[in-house]
Amino acid sequence: MPAPEVPTSSSDPVAEEELEREETFALEVVSFAAQRSDLETRLAAQRSELETRSQGLEIRKQELDELSGTLAGWRKQLEERASKLAIAESELEDDRKSLDRRESLTASMEKQLERQHDSLKKRKESAEKRKAELEERLREVETAKAALDSRVQEAVRKLQEEQRAGARRIVDWAGEASLALYPGALAPWQIGSVVRTYLPSEPQKTLRTPV
Repeated sequence: MPAPEVPTSSSDPVAEEELEREETFALEVVSFAAQRSDLETRLAAQRSELETRSQGLEIRKQELDELSGTLAGWRKQLEERASKLAIAESELEDDRKSLDRRESLTASMEKQLERQHDSLKKRKESAEKRKAELEERLREVETAKAALDSRVQEAVRKLQEEQRAGARRIVDWAGEASLALYPGALAPWQIGSVVRTYLPSEPQKTLRTPV
């Protein structure tokens, strides 16, 4: 901003003093304009950085959604396998009763039925072991997902705290500078209203549906 033109000095001391005050005021106006431009540049840079971080968090959220879909598929598979295991257990129980009824027939048939019973028992144990392994894997995946959710929430919380702290520092500095340079400038609370127009609104928290 160019300094306003001032009248030429005269031999009148009062006029010279008035001229000096006007020159000083003009320099202060120029300085305040430069500081305001610097403040706007810094605010624009911070806003760009916050938008970049917000995009990164959105990508992480998409990854979590994909992982949640995968976990839902695994859970459905486990439920189907559990249903099949229940049917198999019921069938095994029927076979055992049938073997008990046939036990009184002949020694040869008894041995044959015992072999069948042992075979079915091994299949049951193998199925239960596989079920336990799948359940343990599901618990590990759920634990990893919970830890990832916690890290994302912590990153969002820190980002919001940094945003609010930065805005408060800028408002305080701008208020002190404006009041020091020109008593008639905006008050800190008024500058805060202006600064908040440059800041993005806080992201809304979403509720996670437990898997």
